[in-house]
Amino acid sequence: MIKLLILWITCYLVRNVCSDCFLQIPENKGNAPLWQKKAGDLWFKIPYISHRLKLQDGEVINGYCATKFRDIGYNAKVTVYCMHYDRECQRSQISTERRYKRINERNVTLVCDGSSLKYHSKFVVEDVISCDDVKWSINMELNQDEESQKSWCKEDYQTFDLSTNNLDQNRILAKICFDFSLRSIKYKTIERKTKMWNEKKFLPVAVNDLPEATTVSSEVKFLNTTILHIGNEALQRNFKVLHETNPWLHLANYEYGSIIQNDPFINYFNQYNQLLDILWWENLRLTNWRRFLDALEQHTANNTYEVYMGTLDVVQIPLWSNPMESEYLEVQNGFLNDTVPQYIWTYLASTDGKNHDLYVFAYNSPYASFFEPKVKFCSDICGKINWLESARFSFGYANCGIIFCCTPDAVKQSAYATKLLDIVMSRAMDTQADKNIAIPVGGVEIEVKSEEVMAGNTQDFPNKDMLHNAQHIITNAFEQKPSELITKAEKAKIAEELGKLNTLESFIYNNHDSDTDFTEGNSGY
Repeated sequence: MIKLLILWITCYLVRNVCSDCFLQIPENKGNAPLWQKKAGDLWFKIPYISHRLKLQDGEVINGYCATKFRDIGYNAKVTVYCMHYDRECQRSQISTERRYKRINERNVTLVCDGSSLKYHSKFVVEDVISCDDVKWSINMELNQDEESQKSWCKEDYQTFDLSTNNLDQNRILAKICFDFSLRSIKYKTIERKTKMWNEKKFLPVAVNDLPEATTVSSEVKFLNTTILHIGNEALQRNFKVLHETNPWLHLANYEYGSIIQNDPFINYFNQYNQLLDILWWENLRLTNWRRFLDALEQHTANNTYEVYMGTLDVVQIPLWSNPMESEYLEVQNGFLNDTVPQYIWTYLASTDGKNHDLYVFAYNSPYASFFEPKVKFCSDICGKINWLESARFSFGYANCGIIFCCTPDAVKQSAYATKLLDIVMSRAMDTQADKNIAIPVGGVEIEVKSEEVMAGNTQDFPNKDMLHNAQHIITNAFEQKPSELITKAEKAKIAEELGKLNTLESFIYNNHDSDTDFTEGNSGY
């Protein structure tokens, strides 16, 4: 009796094991379809918690690929032609042949039949089912409007779109401003909400999260394959020759690499060959810049920015014979010479209104100590930015690449203002205009800070009521009569108050960094 029971249980288990189907999940989750199955009258998405999905006999699942499905493999029984002398072949003229079914669809339905998955009730699936790779293209932006030309890409440069070309809704990864080399690039960060039970585990950015492409432009295929610079091995040989004339260059461990270094965007940007490559100082790229990007990735989980990136100026190296003098660093690139950028910069333009705009500069050179204090050309506010707290302690270490942060207004006052994007200056001016009121006196517009703006400033300035008194007098004067009817005495009084106001504004500007708190809680940083 016990033997019969054991035999029955064994047969039952074998039958149930054989009747299960297993759907293999691709190792690269970027190629994994979205699967859902039915539970009662509802469909729910199947999470990827293992390398395969178990289905029971008769169970139906639906799959979706934004890029369409790859061909599905199956085994087909075929009759083999045998020669008359081939007795071995004649004994079994049926063989199994591997074939592939062309899908060319974004939606499929699979059914578990016994122990095999079937597609269209004909083909037995016995392979990993995955989506096609995302295909990218470089498209020329043909009709650049006047605003886009002036805002961030100079009129004599060309703007390109980096976008997908095989999705049901194509997406734009970024825009680049390009001449014979990269000038600047801009892209948008994606807000990634995290699970409440694991807030440190960030959700991956899917292609469908990227901004949708709205216009179709002509593809520039040659930029995908054109060799734009020598390889890193040839570059190192070039530096060895330069070492002989200036031994300081032994510190110059530079290499070509994409200006985009943060996940997950780097996986997409790497498809563009040398289009986005710049010369990086390795110490900077692997240490402080990596620390900055890690902090930015965490910050952009719940904050969104339009990110602009580019290079600025040319690295200077001290002369071995006289370190007080310097020369610009150039490396041979084919028939031309490439200059090594002195700064890698990022401009973060907030798109959700939660933060102020911010500049981050990285000194792309091991020779910072020779040029202090000129390396930081604007007041550094990295120490006042909450989301950089975990990364910024090493930003001042020259061996790791100095990084400093600036407000757009501070950059506007620097010597580099004209070498940076026009959009920075435009946004800074627009922001300033929103906070100011214009008072016409004698045909000249003079901007006066409004009370609303000053109310948010926590710094306790001396003669604090001076601003309010000046505004009160000026406002009353213009409420009573138009400017052309103001008496000479009133004009003199207004001029006196404006003089006091300018003195106060000068004090505010010069002492802006002393006590002002640029934390995420009260100012958006």
